[in-house]
Amino acid sequence: MGSHVGLARCGAAVGPSYLDGGGDSDERDAMQLWFEARWARLVAQRRARTPPTDHPASRRLARLERRLARPLSAEQQAATVAELVQVSAQRGAHQALLAADRRRSATSAGGAD
Repeated sequence: MGSHVGLARCGAAVGPSYLDGGGDSDERDAMQLWFEARWARLVAQRRARTPPTDHPASRRLARLERRLARPLSAEQQAATVAELVQVSAQRGAHQALLAADRRRSATSAGGAD
């Protein structure tokens, strides 16, 4: 019951595999692999963009990379997925509002001619 309690608190939609309490170990393993692959891609992209330097920000980044390379518990993974879904939805809503505002501005500017 513990892994989905945190998700319910953050308002995320929780799939049946998290609600039944048993959890699907194959699904958990697949999610762990997905997170590890995603993190590795992000780290590789970051390293490709920025040349290595030896200042405090680089050392902080290296510490964070080492900390985040540790495996996440199923509860942490589920909470991270819920947060990603929420942030993605917020970003989509924000982009929709910006697009609507641009359309309104274009319509009012076009009608003023």
